[in-house]
Amino acid sequence: MGTTIKCVVWALLLWNSVWGQGLRLWVGASAKQSVHSKVDLGLEFQHRWQGTNGRIDAFLVQPSVEYEPMRNLLLGFAWRVSNSLDEQTDVWHLRHRPQLDIELRHRWKRWRPFVRLRYQARYSTLGGENKPWLLHFRSKAGVKYTWPKGKISNTLFGECWWPTNRSGREQPDRYRLGLSSSLAVGKRHELSLQLAFEERFRSGPNEQSFIVGLFYSFRSAQSD
Repeated sequence: MGTTIKCVVWALLLWNSVWGQGLRLWVGASAKQSVHSKVDLGLEFQHRWQGTNGRIDAFLVQPSVEYEPMRNLLLGFAWRVSNSLDEQTDVWHLRHRPQLDIELRHRWKRWRPFVRLRYQARYSTLGGENKPWLLHFRSKAGVKYTWPKGKISNTLFGECWWPTNRSGREQPDRYRLGLSSSLAVGKRHELSLQLAFEERFRSGPNEQSFIVGLFYSFRSAQSD
């Protein structure tokens, strides 16, 4: 499995060098533990590369808790800690990002539409100094379709970022469109492939990138 992932990574980086566009590769693993019929604890790890130069972009770990107070409503809280590479100074720095989620979802036959609202705050330490908090409101909507036999599912989604503490930046400063495909392996394991296009709006030229994500997830049985 490890050799396969490495081959995929290098193939994507080679393809990016020929194609000449911004490619980013994310590889991650996550686990969830049900501690109650309505409460789940989670832990996620990710390793990210910048496809344009093949360098490591970030390592991150994210513990989380999810609460389902009623059917079709999910509340979540997570705290992400990442070691990221600053593109301008080429210096590694530590980032913290707490976030609150509200997700509305509905199941209709094999279809599962959803809308998620997220409010996140991020700060980082760069050059020994604490940078100002960056506050964002994020909206995400999509639909998931599960194929017969329930082993394969596809999700189409779109997401948008609004900064809330930047003067003169009331408009969205980033959006992402993507498609993911997941394969259930047994009752507790899942492998996913995600393809997404992202554009960031800045004072200079807009930054566009193509994201390829490979993920593994595990869900344990509910605790007694």
